[in-house]
Amino acid sequence: MKKLLAFYSFVLLNVFCYSQNMEWQSFTHGKYVRSIVNVGAEAWIATSGGLVKINKTSHETTFYNKSNSGLPSNVVNTIVSDADRNIWVGTENGGIAKFNGNNWTVYNSQNSKLPSDRVSTMAVEGNNLWIGLRTAGLAKFDGNTWETYSTSNSGLNSNFILSIAIDKNGEKLIGTEYGLMKFDGVNWTNLKPNFQIFGIITIAIDKKGEKWLGTPEGILKYDGQNWTAYFNIYSKLPNNNIMSIVVDNDNNKWIISPEYLTKYDGVTWTNYSITDTGLPINRFLSLGVDITGSIWIGTDNGLINFNEINWSLLNTSACVLPANFITCINIDKNNTKWIGCADGGLVKIEGIKWVVYDTSNSGLPYNIINTIANDAQGNIWIGTPLGLVKFDGRNWTVFNTTNSKIPSNFINFITFDTYGNMWLLTSVGLVKFDGTNWTLFYNSSRLYSIAIDNDGSKWIASESGLIKFNEPNWTVYNTSNSGLLNNLVGCIAIDEQQNKWIGTVGALVKYDGTNWTVYDNSTLGTNWLINSIVINKNGEKWLGTAGRGLLKFDGTNWEVFNVLNSGLTDNYVYPIAVDSLGNKWIGTYQSGLAVYKKGGIVSVQNRIDLLPESFSLSQNYPNPFNPETTIEYTIPPNVKGETAKVTLKVYDLLGREVATLVDEYKSAGTYNSQFSIRNFQLSSGVYFYRLQTGSYSETKKLILMK
Repeated sequence: MKKLLAFYSFVLLNVFCYSQNMEWQSFTHGKYVRSIVNVGAEAWIATSGGLVKINKTSHETTFYNKSNSGLPSNVVNTIVSDADRNIWVGTENGGIAKFNGNNWTVYNSQNSKLPSDRVSTMAVEGNNLWIGLRTAGLAKFDGNTWETYSTSNSGLNSNFILSIAIDKNGEKLIGTEYGLMKFDGVNWTNLKPNFQIFGIITIAIDKKGEKWLGTPEGILKYDGQNWTAYFNIYSKLPNNNIMSIVVDNDNNKWIISPEYLTKYDGVTWTNYSITDTGLPINRFLSLGVDITGSIWIGTDNGLINFNEINWSLLNTSACVLPANFITCINIDKNNTKWIGCADGGLVKIEGIKWVVYDTSNSGLPYNIINTIANDAQGNIWIGTPLGLVKFDGRNWTVFNTTNSKIPSNFINFITFDTYGNMWLLTSVGLVKFDGTNWTLFYNSSRLYSIAIDNDGSKWIASESGLIKFNEPNWTVYNTSNSGLLNNLVGCIAIDEQQNKWIGTVGALVKYDGTNWTVYDNSTLGTNWLINSIVINKNGEKWLGTAGRGLLKFDGTNWEVFNVLNSGLTDNYVYPIAVDSLGNKWIGTYQSGLAVYKKGGIVSVQNRIDLLPESFSLSQNYPNPFNPETTIEYTIPPNVKGETAKVTLKVYDLLGREVATLVDEYKSAGTYNSQFSIRNFQLSSGVYFYRLQTGSYSETKKLILMK
């Protein structure tokens, strides 16, 4: 059995999760490793949260993001190095950047002839950088001159470029969604085997000059004349969905597919999986190999280094944010921020302390959070696809169709009226909950958000227009009977004068009860939806859009914030909230959380060096307990940037193991783990719980009282 190495150190990291731009701060989850390049003693890692440099010997880690460097976007798709050891970074929405170790140079669609800012892949040929774009074809840049190739001016068979490799003869091999192209600088050749192939995800060229192509349907080898196919039904390849291939110094091919790392030496297939090796995680995304033969594997939870003996899991995220798709933001009366993530759970930000709640350590039934609201008593209410959740700071209560009369488990939006009634938008319509009774007011439209005016009327954004509900009457405003330009209404907000501000496709609309006013839809274009509207105390409207970034409208003038002209990290903006200090908290689709305030953000901190300085295990609460209790523990960062293997177990008085609460790798942070006796036949009495990680171990007593 291969041994998993774990490294522990109590030296704090000198990196930041937040922006050093006074007006903008960004928080991104960087554990999705998309691309890897090895440059001398360093590994450079492209992640969902920026760029990471790791010393391959000491594992010392440096994080770069849009806020603390010249990186133009936090979503980095591809990375290469040239002969001068410059690092070239290709991003999802900010174009490309060159970093020489000191200075950053950015090239995008506005300041150069790069035809698109969405970069999928790159390759270096001497002084030339070849750039593959998501929907705009291929570009070549020699440091001064740009050349672009597309289906309209070349032999390319598609403008969606997936992979690029360059052989020793200088021929460019280009993988597209429709197959493999060869370009010799003059002529284009569509290389086709005698069977249909689609989607050349990755290209590797071995020591013999043979081309190895990874596709969603298996591996293809092309020697310049003949094609050989390797599928799992004909070989020991464990999965046909090939994500990356690299070739080591011994001409071995290393391959990743879902759940497997595979080595092929030309004769033997060797498969590594989480079940029969020391492989710490098996959700793979990218692959690299260095001159020593060490394999570097990008996963959705960090970076793995494998030297064919030992496995090391390295942290690639400078932030504890568990996911980058932010679905909702709520700020309570204490200025505590509650952040909902898609498939990441719930985040509580209280000053400098971040706590992540998910299904493993709380009463949440699901890690997808659709909506968050707080009531007058300070309880937090959370809407998920599997029910409604109430959290009072200690206890979690779940309402679903099994244990209550709530008519649907899918909760899309929550708000409260002045009487304390809760109003829910669900998959079956509008629902009122008065604390005892559930009332369904059916409406067949898909409902997105709700606002309540001073008269108690409910105004609902829907796919079929703006709906007004004044019990028991329904009124639907659409393009046929109002000033709306589109029936798809994404959001609704009400100002102090009781004007309704409506976000639709391509327009912001105001309705004062009589007149409809459409504001400057040219700012949005005709195809972009307004996802959210928040009105600050000055009456300014802040709009989150699907593709146009963040907009501010003061009633006369528009101001646009996007990836290219501001510190915003993503042009797809979903929730927006304004805290008591005037900071705007902005949730994005794939770049996490951003905070903005003109003139400088006030009191926003989330630094790695403010994370716990030492391991600790807190006393469970409540104690005594029945039927469940919460255990809090902290894991400090370490200088090598690695995650730590953590176990938290419960034992009886005789030392017999009762339950394993945690057995996984954890990044630095504060965690809560819930112990419930519902699945155990335990008697009242004294039990013990023990936190173990590396050489650290601590045990505390808990009391079950039935």
